[in-house]
Amino acid sequence: VRPSTRDDGNLRRSLPPLCNPLPRAALDPPHSQVLDFVKPSWQGTTWGLGGTCVNVGCIPKKLMHNATLLGEALEDARAYGWALPEKAAISFDWGKLVSGVQDHIASLNFGYRVALKDAKVTYLNALGEFKDAHTI
Repeated sequence: VRPSTRDDGNLRRSLPPLCNPLPRAALDPPHSQVLDFVKPSWQGTTWGLGGTCVNVGCIPKKLMHNATLLGEALEDARAYGWALPEKAAISFDWGKLVSGVQDHIASLNFGYRVALKDAKVTYLNALGEFKDAHTI
């Protein structure tokens, strides 16, 4: 996804890519708002700005998959000359992985909020509905 740009005469603004359509909302300030409501799951799970991909889909899955690949690479490295401790000395900490993934997602959410603020887009964690063609 490429950053979106808009040419406002002498002002050229560049917005970062996101895993959702938020940059498009930021192209028409000052009347743009993002309504970002997630109905809690039966377990009470909700998430921040960024949509399903960033919060509970693509991004966390790829980070966890990468952690698995790193573990496999440690084993494969021996065949390529790396001297590593015996298998028993190498351990995996699930809690540390989960914490790292959550920290990464939180940093993405923060970056998206900053990008929206910089683009003068109002962010509301709220559910909206169309009243007519021009009113939400």
